[in-house]
Amino acid sequence: MIRYDLHVHTPLSACGSKTDGAPAVYLQRAEEAGLTLVGFSDHSWDFAVPGVPPFYKEQPYERLPARRGMIPDDTGGIRVLLGAEGEYTRGVLGITEDAKKYTDYILAPHSHMDVNGLHEPDSSAGDAAFAALADAMLQSLYSLCTHPQRGLFFGVVHPMYPTGYRPESMERVYAHIRDEALDKVCSAARENGVFLELNLSSFRHWTPEQARTCCYARFFEAVKRTGCDLFLGSDSHDTHTFAARHASREALLAALGLDAARFTAAERRIRRA
Repeated sequence: MIRYDLHVHTPLSACGSKTDGAPAVYLQRAEEAGLTLVGFSDHSWDFAVPGVPPFYKEQPYERLPARRGMIPDDTGGIRVLLGAEGEYTRGVLGITEDAKKYTDYILAPHSHMDVNGLHEPDSSAGDAAFAALADAMLQSLYSLCTHPQRGLFFGVVHPMYPTGYRPESMERVYAHIRDEALDKVCSAARENGVFLELNLSSFRHWTPEQARTCCYARFFEAVKRTGCDLFLGSDSHDTHTFAARHASREALLAALGLDAARFTAAERRIRRA
């Protein structure tokens, strides 16, 4: 059984719930879900890196220590880590060595498509628009997994998942992605020691049974073929979502054919943080 969640947002994230995001409540829900470790990973950009995207204008790393005052003295025996979700956009990594002093770990996304200026095409858009998005995701994940500063981040969140996209758009994007291309990016992650996330929220559009055959399941088939190590994150922005995602966690793992052993290397690493 996987007993951790490294991707939880507090109200310090611009997109985090201001009314249902109290860490104390997250920890109660974590205990109910059988977790022993929760990592709060709020969106951040190191302002020493030029070109701050608009979404990050009010989200510097320097604000993150304020979270310590949000953590209750009694955590119910659950270990709490204070991480961050950085950003990789348009070939720029918004993380520096200095950013690490504010965190226990940093996660890096490559598929916040709106931040990259690649908005979801209208349903009437031609195949070329979706093919371009497929290429952009493949290229950005490969370049992030082979990035010379990949040691600055723990792993990649929602890999090969264009955040915010509707299932029908996902299907059209994945229609332009070959299995060989997925194997290439996953091999890059394995060869460079980059953990990839099983993001529970990325499967919110499908029941566990539907997840078995959905387009995004193809990515995890590549994960298994290439022997990548995974970590688990719910990508929760409120405590109700957190509870719902973990309620379906084991069924989703079974549907995707992912053994808990694939997540142990990441757990060993993070517990040393």
